[in-house]
Amino acid sequence: MPNHQAAAWHNITQEASHSPSNPTTSSISSTAAYVSKNTSFGQWIQLGLIGAVLETIRRISLAVYTKIFNTFFVTVTLQDIHTGQDISMNMVTYWVSGWLGQFPSWSRPRDMHLGAKSISDSLVDISPESLKLEDSFTCSPSVDVPVTFWYKGHWIRAYRGTVDDKSFYYPVSTFTLCILAWNKKILNELLLEAKLKYEKSKASYQTVAVSAPNAGWRYMTRGRRPFESVVLDPGVQEYLHEDALDFMLSKNWYASKGIPFRRGYLLFGPPGTGKTSVIQALASKLDLPIFIISLTRPGMDDSSLAQLIAAIPEKAIALMEDIDVAFSHAMNRRDLGEEDEIKEPGNSTKAAEDSKPSQPSSLTSKVTLSGLLNALDGAGAQEGRLLFATTNKVSSLDPALCRPGRMDVHLELKLASKYQARKLFRLFYHPDIEAKDSDKDSAEHGDPDDLYAKAEINRHQKLSCQLSIEEVETLAERFAAAVPEREFSVAALQGYLMTYKIRPREAAVEIEEWVKKQKPRGAAKIV
Repeated sequence: MPNHQAAAWHNITQEASHSPSNPTTSSISSTAAYVSKNTSFGQWIQLGLIGAVLETIRRISLAVYTKIFNTFFVTVTLQDIHTGQDISMNMVTYWVSGWLGQFPSWSRPRDMHLGAKSISDSLVDISPESLKLEDSFTCSPSVDVPVTFWYKGHWIRAYRGTVDDKSFYYPVSTFTLCILAWNKKILNELLLEAKLKYEKSKASYQTVAVSAPNAGWRYMTRGRRPFESVVLDPGVQEYLHEDALDFMLSKNWYASKGIPFRRGYLLFGPPGTGKTSVIQALASKLDLPIFIISLTRPGMDDSSLAQLIAAIPEKAIALMEDIDVAFSHAMNRRDLGEEDEIKEPGNSTKAAEDSKPSQPSSLTSKVTLSGLLNALDGAGAQEGRLLFATTNKVSSLDPALCRPGRMDVHLELKLASKYQARKLFRLFYHPDIEAKDSDKDSAEHGDPDDLYAKAEINRHQKLSCQLSIEEVETLAERFAAAVPEREFSVAALQGYLMTYKIRPREAAVEIEEWVKKQKPRGAAKIV
């Protein structure tokens, strides 16, 4: 009986499969029959299902792990200071990189990356050990090699990494910190401590940023220049300082009047008159970083220039040196009828050469006058910064660039006067009591570069003859009397005194002979 029922059921199934009124049922039955006859295909289906299940489990597990990790850990990633375009993030990285140096697991790892120590690195390592010869290089963990340490009862894992970014010419380096903590309180404490450490260590240094090939900024440091070390005509330095300080304290006033919060200065005059020096000294006096914009840098165009200027933070100095030579032709929309040149004896050939049209150069900037003007005070121009531009030929600049609102203050620095010659001599040979006190303070802080400077000063004091203030004043008067008015630059006089830095009497006596030798040479007077 069962066999009979099975045969009947088979006949019914065959009829249903051949019935044109059930195409869907027929397709399913055919597929099922094919799969049952082809065991390999069925195995692939099973593997696919297993893979899908495993991938789902992996994603769920990763999500759960991430949730748990974020609950117990605070993670922060910082971009390397040499490759970043975000100025604020770069400064935070500067703080943290110096802060990490205090932990042996980071500064002396087993798997390390070595580099020569520069003055920038001395900012973040002011320990006595930094004076040792074997510590003249920097150590940091290799890429993707984690190091661990404890900070205020919190376990921290730190490592360096790289990120491929098509906007850069090379991979971007990163710092990553994973802190075992419930909240960001410990991170805030860490950043505050790192910032205070950085501010303390850079007290005797000036931060300088130069434009990098990736349209970002590359940082470096240099020693601060005392404001009194720049020798200009009476009142010039004081005027610059008071005007810049007044601008920095007038943000609310500018906003209330609807005036863009920007201030521009154009310094012009012969070479060697102290244009760049006074800017550096002013930046040190006001504790402002300097951002040097090179308009002739390869690859610089209107877009990258605007990006660079927009990235300059408030309370900073933007510096464009020799702006008149940034273009292959005079940066002027009108034909120049005359040249702003220094007429000197025996220099007619040079004047004739200067009057010739400029020839195209391989270093010709791609920056246009329109692009420069828009970057300085266009709709997207940055505010809150001091802009300084220097030039030797002010007549070659377009009036649109020099107008108020872009260059608000025009200041001419002339060749040295007798007043400047006298002051420069005093600066070289006057007993410097304040310098000795500052050296004592720097020695207490253990700054290696200041210790070397102190040793150099002591050596010169031992070699040079000790003069009284009255003797220095007498020699300074004699020196100034022998220097012609407005014929030599301060740089030329300084170069002369450098050859007599421990022989003040000889410097005052032999200046007359030096002037006689320089006069026939003409051009040498202003170099």
